[in-house]
Amino acid sequence: LREWKGAMGDPDRSRAIGEVLRQRLAFDAQAARTRSASDAAPLKRVFDGSDYPSALLARADLFAKKSVWCIGGDGWAYDIGFGGLDEVLASKENINVLVLDTEGYSNTGGEMSKATQLGSVSGFTVNGKPTPKKNLGRMMMQYGYVYVAHVCLGADMQQTIDALREAEAYDGPSIVIALCPCISWGIREGMHAAVREQKRAVATGYWPLYRFNPAAPAGTDPLTIDCTVPDKTLPSFLSGQNRFASLAEREPELSALLQSELAKDVVRGHEELVRTVEVYKG
Repeated sequence: LREWKGAMGDPDRSRAIGEVLRQRLAFDAQAARTRSASDAAPLKRVFDGSDYPSALLARADLFAKKSVWCIGGDGWAYDIGFGGLDEVLASKENINVLVLDTEGYSNTGGEMSKATQLGSVSGFTVNGKPTPKKNLGRMMMQYGYVYVAHVCLGADMQQTIDALREAEAYDGPSIVIALCPCISWGIREGMHAAVREQKRAVATGYWPLYRFNPAAPAGTDPLTIDCTVPDKTLPSFLSGQNRFASLAEREPELSALLQSELAKDVVRGHEELVRTVEVYKG
């Protein structure tokens, strides 16, 4: 810093020293989280008494490495903004994305999105959505260098915290997809039972918990499954929500068919995660 200050009158020398300084001040991903504006103190001491860098020192809060998070809903991430999301994550830039997945367009009354689950009744799918939910997490895992986590705060708070910390620490793109109960689900016990519904969503396999960390140490699995084998209570879980139960009451045969396919998807999804872990074990 003192050399740089002394070379201010020489553009070529100042530029060369500035480049060295820039490289030495480069932040690594782990240290960045603990840096703050107080890191500017050594720089302030060097320039003490000089008016020249006052504009720089006035922006000392910018010296700290910033944590960049992009937060959006499933309608944006799965549908209307997917192209942009995919482009950003594929770029390898160090950005973090948090998707709040309510499985439908909550801001417009609960219309269907690609995040809407198979068999669910919503706007534009009065007879139940005939296609499976888009597996956004698995799609992003295919890049191999994107940190991916499937979380559910009400079901496992520690796993959610671990995922957010790992995503923040990862020097590259990350996406954390969180299941978020919504009033449009029509939870029959009321929204006060949302936490219980989240726990059941994970226990039944409806919403698997996992973390895929490309930065995992050599010899360890980058994919961690944070949930158990799905139990057999999916039907009762679905019957507790109007988005599934309403079709069962109106079109029982169609509902049974769609829920049967959903149950197969749940089992198949867990088996795919287990197989993926085995692949990385080699």
